[in-house]
Amino acid sequence: MKFTTLKNLTLCVALASLFVAMLLPAFQVDAQGIRHGKYHYVTAFDRAYLKTLTLGGDPYNGTAGTAVSATAPGLNTTTLSETADGIIPAYRLAEVDSSADLVVGTLASQSIVGANLANASVASAATIKLGSGYVSLVSAAPITAGRPLKSADNGRVIGLLDSTAAGATIDTCAAGIAYTNQPADDGVELVSDDAGDTTQTATVIGTTNGGGVIVVETIALDGTTPVSTTKTDWGIIMAIKLDASCDGTITIREASADQAITTILTTVLSSGVAIPDAADQSAYGLAPQIDATVDSTILVGLRYQPVTGTGTALYQSKALNGTTAVTVDTAALTIEEIYFGAVEADETVLVTTNPTEEDEHNRIGKAVDGTTSTGATIQAALSI
Repeated sequence: MKFTTLKNLTLCVALASLFVAMLLPAFQVDAQGIRHGKYHYVTAFDRAYLKTLTLGGDPYNGTAGTAVSATAPGLNTTTLSETADGIIPAYRLAEVDSSADLVVGTLASQSIVGANLANASVASAATIKLGSGYVSLVSAAPITAGRPLKSADNGRVIGLLDSTAAGATIDTCAAGIAYTNQPADDGVELVSDDAGDTTQTATVIGTTNGGGVIVVETIALDGTTPVSTTKTDWGIIMAIKLDASCDGTITIREASADQAITTILTTVLSSGVAIPDAADQSAYGLAPQIDATVDSTILVGLRYQPVTGTGTALYQSKALNGTTAVTVDTAALTIEEIYFGAVEADETVLVTTNPTEEDEHNRIGKAVDGTTSTGATIQAALSI
């Protein structure tokens, strides 16, 4: 359905909140993301249910109250039943768009009106029960318990880039490898010194000569017989990955003169690849920054999840500017891999979140518990 005016929706939410306030006065969201106040406050919770609500005490002066048990659904501060104007998946946020339609939430929306409380998708034109307060939501990136949240793509949630998260380290790579004999408009070959290495595949990550767009090609190994990439106009090689360990040493070389670019030793699965810890991969739906420790201007590559949340990783590169941090061109939900094989051996590459704190009006609540996974269901205090 279309809301006749946003004012009507606001009035509805305000009246519902007023009714709740009469029953549970002085509630607010604290640093742990739990709604509490002088007379009613939460003293314990677990990941699935809010376990104990204490009535009549004061958490600030130590006055004890009377404990009662309640499950999370019973503690929603606001519940609305409306008609969806588009598909809203289970535990996803809903917003009112510019046409006053009730649709699934979008990245950094400031028009969120609640979350789908059902563990089932709601079809367009069907009735949806929206809730705020203590609700289940779906993560779009790793989330830390107690941290503020904003909406992400397709009704999911992601952390808000506040002063604590702005400029935080996603990963500090090992020293550069300084690949030599870069192809510079040539093909690339791979060969093992062990004839038995015939079941593995290698992924070559680099650029086209004269450009900065990352190209990825996968090629099957053939033991001591050299195999060539289909691409014959590589510019620089940034990284190499193997899908399984090899018995021999793998040499990656430029094709024309068979000059080695780099090697991968037995049992090693990659060269020039850094993988951030799962808990640190969030880019908060914004463009991260990269910088170096000395004076490098070499291209660094990133594999990332786009803000559209398609589930298919994309790639981008950015030239370093010495110790001056540079912002990459495209925003990301997460940074999955960093490619630094072409960087000089005396350099260390640092990848950080965007340094600019985002609009506080994007905040929709706080995470009660956290996750290192994308697509996980978490508990949150949704305060809209």
